[in-house]
Amino acid sequence: MKEYTLCRILCSDIEFAGLLRNCQWLEICISERTGEITSYYYQFVPPKETIILDTENNELSGVIGPYDEGSELRLRCESIGGYPPPTVTWWRGSTLLDDTFETLPDGVVRNDLVISTLQRSDLLMVLTCNANNNNATVAVATSVKINLNLKPIEARITSLRRTLSAGRRAELECTSAGSRPAARISWWIGTTQLTNSSESFSPDRNRTTSILNLWPTSDHNNKYLSCRAENPMLPGQPVEDGWTLNVSFEEIQLASLINQLQNTNPRSNTETLQWAAEADVSLARNEIVTDDEIIRTATAQDDDDDDVTPVNPVKISHSEAMAALNTSLQWAEEQNFEAHEIMLLRALRDRAFE
Repeated sequence: MKEYTLCRILCSDIEFAGLLRNCQWLEICISERTGEITSYYYQFVPPKETIILDTENNELSGVIGPYDEGSELRLRCESIGGYPPPTVTWWRGSTLLDDTFETLPDGVVRNDLVISTLQRSDLLMVLTCNANNNNATVAVATSVKINLNLKPIEARITSLRRTLSAGRRAELECTSAGSRPAARISWWIGTTQLTNSSESFSPDRNRTTSILNLWPTSDHNNKYLSCRAENPMLPGQPVEDGWTLNVSFEEIQLASLINQLQNTNPRSNTETLQWAAEADVSLARNEIVTDDEIIRTATAQDDDDDDVTPVNPVKISHSEAMAALNTSLQWAEEQNFEAHEIMLLRALRDRAFE
């Protein structure tokens, strides 16, 4: 005669099995001699599901965010169902991040994850919540991937840091990398933002390039020029590069050229610039003007000035003009004038020859 009988009973078929939460079935050993239950075994029931929530109890899945670099991240994982209550843990790959959890009265097991400061290295990291209550079944897991807004790593003016000439266009380039989304670049002289620039982006949107077309003036000399890169999603956190401008403004060359053209008593540099400013504001701004404009400005008469007594113009022959211009050209070359000024004198000499 058998001493024990092994019975498998559905938990729903016996009254006391209701005390075993989430029980599916029991295995009971009954003594055939005494009729007593000597032992029983009940099945582990795995958790039904795990869900990840944000601080406002919104359920999250897939790629979440973007969150800001440097900000705090709070996530909650809840495991529903299962017996005995599962262990709920947070993982990053194979690295355990948090194994502290609590079981609520309704049987839900909760684990709150806090990452105090999100780093650049956390971009697209996968966070996984595991719930497991035995070693015989596979853990129930849910994962999310973290997207981030990243600050630019650098801003750098790549153009040669050289002396600029007043009135001559200078093309300057600035690049920035590391921002997500792509950085926007702005140019500044002191506290004044410049607007004559254009932007382009690399195919992966990781690098921004800005080209500035600058027309320096004498007022820009010793002013600080800067290039600022900023993530539009992270305002107030720019990075910048810059230098103090060295602008050469060619007063001596302008005075000498006008004195040659006027064929009058020499003017000082100050008198020449004052005269130029009154005669044509474009010269005072150090803008590029053509040969004809310079000659027209230098020889213009103020028709509105009734107090000026007309003076008979001095007749100058072609040979006298050529001799004067040859002398001016030789002197300009000895003084190492700019190439465009020497070309202007040569053009005037050639015109006199005609």
